[in-house]
Amino acid sequence: MPARALSFPVKAAAQKGPSITLVGSPGSREDATMIRSQALASALLGVTMLLAALSSTGCQNQASSSPEDSEAKRVLTERLELASARGREIHRRDMLGWWASDLAQLEPSRLAAVTGWLLDADDSSAVHFTIEGEAGPATTMIVRCPGSGPESCATELFADPRPLSDRNLAQVRAVATAAKHPEFSPTSERYNHAVLPAEGSRWWVYLIAATTDPNLIMLGRHYRFLVSAAGDEVLEWQAFSKSALTIDARPSADAGPATTVEFTVTHMLDDIPSEMHVWAALNYRTSIDVVTGDERIWRVAADGSITQLERRGMGVWSKLRPVE
Repeated sequence: MPARALSFPVKAAAQKGPSITLVGSPGSREDATMIRSQALASALLGVTMLLAALSSTGCQNQASSSPEDSEAKRVLTERLELASARGREIHRRDMLGWWASDLAQLEPSRLAAVTGWLLDADDSSAVHFTIEGEAGPATTMIVRCPGSGPESCATELFADPRPLSDRNLAQVRAVATAAKHPEFSPTSERYNHAVLPAEGSRWWVYLIAATTDPNLIMLGRHYRFLVSAAGDEVLEWQAFSKSALTIDARPSADAGPATTVEFTVTHMLDDIPSEMHVWAALNYRTSIDVVTGDERIWRVAADGSITQLERRGMGVWSKLRPVE
């Protein structure tokens, strides 16, 4: 993912039906008709018995689904929905940062003094651009984007910088605390950030690997930190990959222009795709097939939805279809 203007640099078998057998030789036409009728009746009886057996088996199979299986399926569905929802929200907030940064470029004299930005903690359609004031960070301009695209954005300038609210100050501290955490081992020269509210007024801080090269797809190494409500303590953290993961989307020299439609990655740190796979699919407008450590295959579509797939066929060219 390209770095924003205000990203921060870092160091770096089928079952047969019943068969019919006619025994003896028919005499009169009536006898033959009777034999055929008896045979047909036997066949119908056999089919009826088979259907009854299959129906009974189906009911037994359905009944054999244990409460534990149902609970496991419910939990899995909730986890997938949470990953998808978080990924979509990260992408939405990330795009707001992009649109606001682009519009802020139209105020170069004001932007020159800007030291940071944040989405308002209580109004996630408002992006603050801050400077360092005597009492700490203060807002010098706000870009509001109430709609679903950059055309909805408008800039509000302040002659006198406005102090940040306590919640917004805590959010600023949360990003700084995450970026200074000893487990944050960056693999890219620049990182963007996105902050989501967590339970108990805490913060989910995402540090997202970025680049200035538009041909690179940045899949890692991204991080997530849960930071205290005051923004001064990391309570838990997670890296979404063990190392850097970058895809060069440039076409080869002997090929024409190319568009990335989908690609496959492995994900050994969890048994389902993460919110960062969802963010990447949305950000790069592509489908991502994710192979987890338990060898299950998931498709994260370009709309952010997650579907489990299964192989049908043999070899490399086996088809992938949604699990029924």
